[in-house]
Amino acid sequence: MKRRPMFLLLVAACLCLTAQVLAAPINLTFQHNSSTGHTWQAGAEFMARELAVRTDGQVSMTIYPAGVLAGRDWKRMLEQVQTGVVDMMIEFPGAYATLVDEIWVMHTPFLFDDMDHFDRFRYDIPPQLQAYFDKLEDYDVTLVGLWPRPFRQHVNSRRPIRTPEDLKGIKLRMPAVSFFLDTAAALGIEAIPLASGEIYTAIQLGTVDGEDNSINIVYDFKTYEVARYFTVWDYIPDAVLVVMNSAKWASLPPDIQKTIREVAMEAGDLVLKLEKEHEVRNIERMKQEGVSFTFLTEQEKEPFREMVVPIWDKMRATLGAEDFDAIIKAIDAKR
Repeated sequence: MKRRPMFLLLVAACLCLTAQVLAAPINLTFQHNSSTGHTWQAGAEFMARELAVRTDGQVSMTIYPAGVLAGRDWKRMLEQVQTGVVDMMIEFPGAYATLVDEIWVMHTPFLFDDMDHFDRFRYDIPPQLQAYFDKLEDYDVTLVGLWPRPFRQHVNSRRPIRTPEDLKGIKLRMPAVSFFLDTAAALGIEAIPLASGEIYTAIQLGTVDGEDNSINIVYDFKTYEVARYFTVWDYIPDAVLVVMNSAKWASLPPDIQKTIREVAMEAGDLVLKLEKEHEVRNIERMKQEGVSFTFLTEQEKEPFREMVVPIWDKMRATLGAEDFDAIIKAIDAKR
């Protein structure tokens, strides 16, 4: 009987110690390639604030913008997440498609109507696509959220683009990515791979006539100063994948994991709002600088859609007809 109080004291001590361990502070490191004024920074800051609030200060996040730890090289950044040097990062789907080829489906031309369409879709991912995201875990990367991102457009220095005929003879800078280059070839575009920092000078020198990029990036890089014909057709969809090192993710309690996923998705709502505001603002600013904008109607997009059917066929072969058609059905359901 005399031992009972001592036993209770030991149990209480163990419970207190367990509670302290469970409530131990968690600091996450988060890296992205954009500036502190970019929407990605706003999304990251939203996550940091909300994680601190919703976990009563247990979870904090240190943000490293402008790829400061990776020399602004997304390949190196991805390696840092894989090895646990950095806990989290964000990048476009193509970065992760270098690990899991099926993720290229996210860039299939004319797959989504616009950012709002993708925004509806990202909250209801079909199991076939989720299975491809889950494959990232084989490479020590876990997907925790999806953000909308402005789609790729077309800007050139020669003429407005409304029909496939208008594209003939135009040399366009494209990223040195085979999927994008194949899409350009299907559209009859003479694509020339160049680094982002070379685009402005290349247009000035006539090495290329323009580039494909989002409205906001064209504005930020001031390409519109040397290429004044802008076609808005949302032809290559884009997005942002928020990922975490898989070992770090597995070490977190389930309630913290749930909170991170919720906050990551909600950050995408803010990013979408800001990106749309920036597009409206930047279009108006470029118009004032003399840039001519051509907004293609759905009917005007149809001939271009027909031209990229081989890309759709190639993606169907890569994924398998059953999976590809299931993903298309889920996307169509959100139109």
